[in-house]
Amino acid sequence: MKTNDVMETGTHSEKRTANHFMNRDTPIFKKETPCDALLSEMLTGQFTRLPIVDDQDRLIGIVDQGDLLKMALKRGSLKQMCAAEMMKESFFILTHCPSFQVARALRDNHLHDVPVVDHDNHVMGMITAKSVFRQNRLNNHPIER
Repeated sequence: MKTNDVMETGTHSEKRTANHFMNRDTPIFKKETPCDALLSEMLTGQFTRLPIVDDQDRLIGIVDQGDLLKMALKRGSLKQMCAAEMMKESFFILTHCPSFQVARALRDNHLHDVPVVDHDNHVMGMITAKSVFRQNRLNNHPIER
């Protein structure tokens, strides 16, 4: 166990945080990325929202598949558009956030997936609602506390 893991009082089971079950194999994109490339990733990948980062891989925004769909319907195409034109401010989770708070944040913000960042706002991974359920089910931990 890493030194930054927290132990539950009176037990030997560790508290589950975003760091334990985030997907570290997360695609990140720059603001210059064409929207067609973002859509391709969404169609073949597992995320409905994609993090947009600056040159230091710090989160600066998010592009959502719903927003891409709206724009494609409005314009007829996503050609000639880049992430900077579509991105919006992103909700995010810190790596040390407990799993029950991650679940509540997803629920309260009506999200299916969310970026996980460190204290310097570097994207460390993504969490999906499915991964919250899977992690808590596999480890026999309740989601709500």
